[in-house]
Amino acid sequence: MRILILLLLVCLSAGNSISQISKTHGLRAMATFSAGYMFGIQETVSSLSGDIEFYLNEKVSIQGEGSIFLSSFASQSRVNNNNQLFGGINYHFTENKKADVFLGMQPGISFFKLNNLNQAPEINTNPEVIPLISFSGGLNYYVGSIFHFFIHARYIQGQTIGNPQARYSINELRLLAGLGFNLGVKKP
Repeated sequence: MRILILLLLVCLSAGNSISQISKTHGLRAMATFSAGYMFGIQETVSSLSGDIEFYLNEKVSIQGEGSIFLSSFASQSRVNNNNQLFGGINYHFTENKKADVFLGMQPGISFFKLNNLNQAPEINTNPEVIPLISFSGGLNYYVGSIFHFFIHARYIQGQTIGNPQARYSINELRLLAGLGFNLGVKKP
């Protein structure tokens, strides 16, 4: 705990030495554990998520994100697997500031598999590749040219496609937070 507090103080003091930063042609990356709630299946799930983002300029960036399904908090989960990949664009509302607020849209795919808890014949337990659309927003707070803190939210929309008589919504709200890393972020 002391090491974490010391690291936080070092990062904050390094961040106070700059009032403006330039992200143009910079690269931002992060990896973290994330929590989500799947509305159609009504389960809280956890994933290991990571992303990489390249800033075309101060206002627009392209982002790729992946997540690996870890577990559900339900005692008997309907979800066996839900690994996801996304790629898209983000719009950033601030220029050359340490606080970077953004909104984005990323289409993606899910490698999804259900558990058949009731042994019902209409439940498709075969692995599926499901198209997704997601909308994200959040805040990156740059504390220097190497580190940033982040808090992001992502809404994911999709539906199983294997059996038309028993389709499930896999819509999810996912929250992510932590410490990320930068390359090419500098004082203007």
